[in-house]
Amino acid sequence: MRKIASRLLMSSLFVFSFFLGEPGPAIALDPGCAALNSTKVCPPPSLPTLPAAGKTFTDPTFGTTILRVTDQNDGNDNCHLYASFWPAFNWNSTAFWIKYNSSSPAAVSLYTFNPTTLAIQRLNAAQTSMWGGGTGLQDDTMQWHRGSDHPNRIYGFGYGSNSTNLYQVDLDLSAPYSPSNNTWTLIKAFGSWMDYMTMSADNDYFAFLDGPAGNTTVAKVYQRSTDKTWTHDFAAQGFSSLHAIMIDKSGKYVLAAQGAGSPWYLWKFATNTITRIDYDATDRGVGHRAIGDGKLYQVDAYNGDTRHVIARDLTSNADTNWYYMMLPPTGGGSAQEGYTSAFPTD
Repeated sequence: MRKIASRLLMSSLFVFSFFLGEPGPAIALDPGCAALNSTKVCPPPSLPTLPAAGKTFTDPTFGTTILRVTDQNDGNDNCHLYASFWPAFNWNSTAFWIKYNSSSPAAVSLYTFNPTTLAIQRLNAAQTSMWGGGTGLQDDTMQWHRGSDHPNRIYGFGYGSNSTNLYQVDLDLSAPYSPSNNTWTLIKAFGSWMDYMTMSADNDYFAFLDGPAGNTTVAKVYQRSTDKTWTHDFAAQGFSSLHAIMIDKSGKYVLAAQGAGSPWYLWKFATNTITRIDYDATDRGVGHRAIGDGKLYQVDAYNGDTRHVIARDLTSNADTNWYYMMLPPTGGGSAQEGYTSAFPTD
């Protein structure tokens, strides 16, 4: 049986790529590229012939079985996913969603997925009301429940008149799918439009902007189990607006950013401790990123140097306690170059 690793890519052709434990048949592969733990730099191949949506093909470089989800029959309405911190897949990889345009609320389609057979089923045409509950959910706040107890539960802020409300939505994915069968639960009503939400791994801490991204300097963290809210106005750090807010999986550390090229701040909200992460030769800035349990994994953003991958320790001094996880063959230095040699492994 194929075993699916926890990596997901989406190409400009709107194809999901699942990295499998065994290569597809009938392809002459370079073993140095096909091995999952390979560090070899492999050139891109010629573009393969794509099958219809719902069919698979094999990547000629890595031996990856790739399932095509959308094709020309779905139109050209900007089919895409969001970032890793707004995951498309539910906890057990049996359902996912795709956004079909750039409007807000998103026009979204739900799919069911069999991770063993790679079979998919589209449950609904793209629509803003696919969750039910009136005006739907803001797409940049949607978070699947973490855990096998409620794999089809999703969290998010409403849209329009419901944009102040944080909801829990339990989806009924039985066919035929109907949004009216979903169960909506109000978690908390806040006083203004909330945006850009992320969530801890235990489904207890929610971090978000108090206002639309780019139009507020205020960030909030809400703990559901205690009904407690922490608030910080990053105008005190000189921000004119906030572009992004991210909480780590432990629910202890929050990263806040104004925008590209500006410093980031690490907010330890329980003690209201603020650490600045500059775009300079010492701190290296924060680039494209994935946040873990007390750790941040990112490209090296300083001076556009995206060749390097950095691991940063959020539990200590996040501005200096980092090291290079990965350097290309032409990058120079060592794989442990940086400001500490005692960074914990993950």
